[in-house]
Amino acid sequence: MTGFLRRRVMQLVGTGVALALTGRTAADDEPGDADDEYTVALSVGVDRDEFTELQTDIVERVEEEEIDEDEAQEELEEGQLELVEAAIEEVEIHLEETDDITVVDTAPELSLVLVDGEPAALIEALEIEEVVALVPEEQFDGGS
Repeated sequence: MTGFLRRRVMQLVGTGVALALTGRTAADDEPGDADDEYTVALSVGVDRDEFTELQTDIVERVEEEEIDEDEAQEELEEGQLELVEAAIEEVEIHLEETDDITVVDTAPELSLVLVDGEPAALIEALEIEEVVALVPEEQFDGGS
């Protein structure tokens, strides 16, 4: 993704999250406070180059008849899960550096990290390379 496109997507997502957080506060009929904490999920993406390398390796092994298609599918799923787990670990390392966001839970099978935090800090989390989006808490709960 180009730098401009990534920034534009982050702006749009940030605006959407800010509006969603404001809407949630308005629905509670209480004035919002910048120090209020919200729970959302961070959608985590894997390194595209590493995933492509994984796919290429598996395809080559299938073509050389080292593994069959079922084994290839299983290895691809396991490899992707490992990449997601590594990305989640990177996100957690970044979040440890701030007091404004707390990791509540992770769901590698959904590529999600459930977090509590202040609205501004949650939007800033979009700057972490592995974070691709902020999603509603319900998406995290829906996979459980």
